[in-house]
Order: sequence, then structure tokens, then C-alpha cells
Amino acid sequence: MILSETYFPSKFFSVAAWSAGEEAHLVISHVEEQSFKGGEKKPALFFEDEGQGLVLNKTNVSLLERTFGRDANGWAGKEVILYCGPNSFNGTDSLLLREHIKPKLRRPAVVQAEESEIEEAPF
Repeated sequence: MILSETYFPSKFFSVAAWSAGEEAHLVISHVEEQSFKGGEKKPALFFEDEGQGLVLNKTNVSLLERTFGRDANGWAGKEVILYCGPNSFNGTDSLLLREHIKPKLRRPAVVQAEESEIEEAPF
């Protein structure tokens, strides 16, 4: 039994509850501003079917905006992969979105050429 999770549940994911290399495929439900001690405010990402959110840092916000657009209201329903790994800032493990985000990509249509349309190579 992990006492800290049982008796002191957090509204946010904590790296202490994750193993290095562990990942979770999550669907974004919404983003909301959170207030912290000292009056600091930060955005937090919340997920469908998940009781905890992820407090976002500048790097994560930039990645989400580049991937899903600048309007956070449009991020709902998008899938991301949250994983525990070393960060580039100080090398310690943290919960990351970097390089493991999965945008919905459109695949180009494949066009089949008729055999009669294919020219023989000149060599």
C-alpha cells in the first residue's frame, strides 16, 4: 500500500508514483487555470476517465500549441502520451509530454496507377 496516495491524494500526477519509463495514453478533457501557494497561477491539463491532471510548464504548453493549435479549448479529445523520463533541464525524472505526443495525422491518399499508364524505365 502506498500511504501517500491512499491518505493524501493529489489533484495532480506526481512523478513519485511513476516508474522510470512508465507511460500512459490519455485523452485530454480540458485545461484549467490552477492557483498555488504564493498566488502563483499555472495551467493544468486534465484527462478523460482520470482523476488527476498535469500542471503544465512552458515547454509542455509550447509543444501542445504547436501540435494542436494555440487555442487550448480545441485540445479536448486529443490523445497524448504522458511518460516518466529524464528531462533536459536537470536530468532528473519528471512527467513529460515531449516527443511522445500523438497528433491525429492525415495520411495522403494513395493513388493506384493503371498498368498501362506506367512507362518502362529507359535503362
